[in-house]
Amino acid sequence: MKIVIAYDVNRRNPEVKTALLAEGFHDRYRQNNITHYLADSTLWHQDLVNAERAQEIFEDIIRTLNENQAPENQITTTHFTAFEFTRLKGIPGEPHA
Repeated sequence: MKIVIAYDVNRRNPEVKTALLAEGFHDRYRQNNITHYLADSTLWHQDLVNAERAQEIFEDIIRTLNENQAPENQITTTHFTAFEFTRLKGIPGEPHA
């Protein structure tokens, strides 16, 4: 099932995003031979059981990244949403730096 996640963290988002990409999430999609880039902390996964599984993966990543980190370097999730979808439509945008 296709799942979209949108999240905000207080720090270290590049590390979080890299870990999510390694777990099979995507930050872009192709439609009509055009690549569409999602907002910076919005990703999607082609094949997860449900939205709850997406949240489990996200929480596991945060837990792993926080291991052995000083308190001032701990990642806190301020927002998280996961939902199923069947169709995409958007404005292409540009890749994130």
